[in-house]
Amino acid sequence: MSERQNDLRASFLDEARRKARHFLEHETQFHLGVLPTEQSHPKTVHLAETAQRDPEAAVRMLQAVDGDVVAAADRAFSGEGFRRLVEALRRSIEGEGRICFSGCGATGRLSILLEASWRRFWQEIREQHPAVAAKLPPLESRVVSIMTGGDYALIRSVENFEDHSAFGRRQVQEAGLGRGDVLVAISEGGETSSVIGTIWQSLDNGAEVFFAFNNPADVLVRHIERSREVIEDPRVTILDLTSGPMAVAGSTRMQATTSELLVVGAALEIALTEAIRGKLDAADLARLGAGEATVADPSRRFADLLEDLGRPEAVAALAAMIRYEAEIYRSEGLVTYLADRCLLDIFTDTTERSPTFMLPRFRDCDDRVSPPPWAFVKNPRLPTPKAWREVLRREPRCLTWNSETYRQLNAPAGLQADPPRLARDDMFKFMIGSEDDPSRRDAAANAA
Repeated sequence: MSERQNDLRASFLDEARRKARHFLEHETQFHLGVLPTEQSHPKTVHLAETAQRDPEAAVRMLQAVDGDVVAAADRAFSGEGFRRLVEALRRSIEGEGRICFSGCGATGRLSILLEASWRRFWQEIREQHPAVAAKLPPLESRVVSIMTGGDYALIRSVENFEDHSAFGRRQVQEAGLGRGDVLVAISEGGETSSVIGTIWQSLDNGAEVFFAFNNPADVLVRHIERSREVIEDPRVTILDLTSGPMAVAGSTRMQATTSELLVVGAALEIALTEAIRGKLDAADLARLGAGEATVADPSRRFADLLEDLGRPEAVAALAAMIRYEAEIYRSEGLVTYLADRCLLDIFTDTTERSPTFMLPRFRDCDDRVSPPPWAFVKNPRLPTPKAWREVLRREPRCLTWNSETYRQLNAPAGLQADPPRLARDDMFKFMIGSEDDPSRRDAAANAA
């Protein structure tokens, strides 16, 4: 190594130490180890060792933690916050307002999933039951989502965006939320600055606001000032979905996102069913899957799902997939999942493997330097632009912020000088469609 390289390396290490020291000594509001969702779960302390010798036992360890969600959901469903959420969503559906879900990372992908599911419901009614659709008002565009960093962040996180409440405020302004609208802000930790920014701007604009999170409200109030300010604001209705640590420490796309989807999704389903019940007869409701039994006791329905997944044949099938995929990776191969209807669900998991397990992240088609991701997902039926529209059930909603935008937002100097490329065309460079992609089959071992 040359003297200059040694000097550069020493300078880099000095700067890294300086930043780490500053974080430890001054950035106390970002020290999150006190939060349960960032801690280890006692049921999965030996998960890694168990998975090596007995994948079936490892699957059951993970499933045991899923049971924590049932108790958390039961508390939420019986609470005043859930009742108020259902009523607010129903008022919005019956009136002229919009419903917006906002989140960051896993909860941002959840927000997009809720919007896409809503849009799919209305699109399929028009296609499959046009006579029923004619009896209902046009509601497809009345649910929207805000993902910190825009839809591009569905693919990979946009560095530092989550730390700036001003960015969340700006996205609410661009979405045009205001009086008569409902914002449901979702943050696993209950402390994400960008999501909190969407709350403050929505309140300023006159929208009704709900805040769902997965750590105890009293812990957040004691330790995180930005969380305390929101939780104690009487204009905000909170949904404390505390379910304890994740099965894999810090991997919030697991039980946290599951409970959020279960509770918030159930509220939306119940509100919609109540809003349209008076407009349709029993036969029409049955065609839409909106009968009384369909929306009754969502916690019990989830428990039944867990019971099905815990059956010996299901556990054996999951373990067989684990063994197969692990062998592909040991052979330095790649796995490509093929999906259409479930592509967004699978995409949420595969993209988050990168930060959780420090694996290569997704790369775009112009990138010939970065290693390919170990796992990827493609729709074999549609070219990439159409595949993205199929995933979202709408046109992508991306950010086109320039240097001046970041200056107005008082963003870090690096963002002002070199704005990230987050536009729709940049999103389309991630080839999730039917185009041939040699990078997914260049390895000696690979699977689709």
